[in-house]
Amino acid sequence: MGLALLHSLRPRHWIKQVFVFPGLVFSGKLLQPSAVGHALTTAFAFCCAASAGYLVNDLCNLQEDRENPRTAQRPLARGDLSPAVAAVTALFLLGFALVAAGFSGTSQEVMAYLVVSFLYSGFLKKIAVLDVAALVFFYLTRLLAGCRAVDVPPSPWLLLCGGSLALVLSWGKRLGEPQSPYPPRVLRKALPILAAITVALYAAYTLAASTRKHFGLGLVVTLPWVALGLARYVTVATAGTADPTTALFRDRHLATLTGLWAVHVLALVVAAG
Repeated sequence: MGLALLHSLRPRHWIKQVFVFPGLVFSGKLLQPSAVGHALTTAFAFCCAASAGYLVNDLCNLQEDRENPRTAQRPLARGDLSPAVAAVTALFLLGFALVAAGFSGTSQEVMAYLVVSFLYSGFLKKIAVLDVAALVFFYLTRLLAGCRAVDVPPSPWLLLCGGSLALVLSWGKRLGEPQSPYPPRVLRKALPILAAITVALYAAYTLAASTRKHFGLGLVVTLPWVALGLARYVTVATAGTADPTTALFRDRHLATLTGLWAVHVLALVVAAG
């Protein structure tokens, strides 16, 4: 029962909470303990909210999951986890999420995330365009919450780059779903275009005057990791492993490029701070 519950919480997907941290990293507050604490608390709130959303999704789509070979092995669909336990756990996680969000001052963002998550489980994921819009909303809500947690306004560059990356990941996720409402041919053509736009936006950000004021041309050197990482994701996604979380954990090249970018950026931020 314990392992079944843990599996239903989708702990691998907690990696998406990295979208909480750009506000902390690029605002120059990375070395401020209070700001780090607020960012970590916000990430914890979204971990709880996301896992509660996954449980609600599995409860809402229980019969459908049982009939779908791709989801029939989920613990609830397989009968390894009782609906009652899942429902009670979801309620506890909702409570934890709201309490943590209250401490970090991100209640509005977490509540908005939860509302859209429940709507997504109920019907949004079955409506073309709105499904992808919801997925992008989840990423951007984390981004905005991270900025609010450390008391910095989100810059236009942060929203542009974050939103573009969110589009890449959201379209990529749809590419890997057999019952996607979008023709695979369209997704395969759109994904590299969106990735190229994301690289261009990040390149423009690294050369912007506001960026050079804080980092000089240091961030320009991180551009190859972004370009190669997105190119690798497009390759992996079109080859069959389109879910971003699965791709990151299964493909060592993608994981390495992502890690190199993160370490490089952190080193530049610490050196500039």
